[in-house]
Amino acid sequence: MEQEVKTVVRKSIPLDKIFALPSKMVNIRYANKILVVSPETANWIVLQNEEQLSFLNLLHNNQLGEALQHFSGSHQNAQAVVTQIIARKFENKKVHFKHETGTMQFYLTNGCNMRCPHCYMFAGIKKNNELSTDEVYSVLDKFYNSGGKVIVFSGGEIALRKDLLQIIGHSYNLGIKNEILTNGTLWTEETISKIAPMLSRVQISIDGYSEETNSKVRGKGNFSKALQTVESFLKYHVYTEISVTPYLDKNLEVDYPKYVEFAKNLYQNYGDINFLVKFTFDILEGRNIVVTNEQKKNIKLL
Repeated sequence: MEQEVKTVVRKSIPLDKIFALPSKMVNIRYANKILVVSPETANWIVLQNEEQLSFLNLLHNNQLGEALQHFSGSHQNAQAVVTQIIARKFENKKVHFKHETGTMQFYLTNGCNMRCPHCYMFAGIKKNNELSTDEVYSVLDKFYNSGGKVIVFSGGEIALRKDLLQIIGHSYNLGIKNEILTNGTLWTEETISKIAPMLSRVQISIDGYSEETNSKVRGKGNFSKALQTVESFLKYHVYTEISVTPYLDKNLEVDYPKYVEFAKNLYQNYGDINFLVKFTFDILEGRNIVVTNEQKKNIKLL
């Protein structure tokens, strides 16, 4: 019988070692762990407790030996931090950003005026740590300088960003093609007229063929608002798509022809210009939606 032999490599680190840690680190606490992210070097480490985070902070301005002298925690926690830094190559390094496809999805906000049952982002309440305008500009600049060509801005509902016009304008001035995903209920004619020249595509979500069916997903009174937004964007010659995710219930098979008729009527009104209606039948589980395998099979048969 052959016996498996495992080799353990131990690495000795001099006590006068100074770790060149990233100047900017973001701590995210989740599931009793701490994710430490370095945005500038696109790297991260995972710490298990506050003691480890304390030792990481000591390593910022101290040699390894000095940090150990000032550290009141356990040797195991200090060792775990050093192991993470070395294993993840977490020290500062020059990073060259290169975007292979030229397209980026930019989730601008988690804030939303709706609580759609199928929303797999669980959008609704704006996060406290959402990017500021200047931070968004920085991301756009780096994306463009790395060869980026197209950005798809989404949320949540992007129209809730008070700086949306400025963000789209900054991206447009860089030479980036801008696309937006929206529920279409918060737009005014004035805003559309200003943003339209800077857009190459807008996608508006309408999930019913009538006010009644749409309200099951997107709330009462939003069907006509979204359709009006479609008409306004088309008026300003923006390529516009309507994305339909049919409401998943026992009536879907019966209602399916009505969705088709809804799409046909839209094409009769707008089909001679840049316009598209698309249906999503690969339904993901969301806020209040649990999809069974049987339902998935039935949906694919439609």
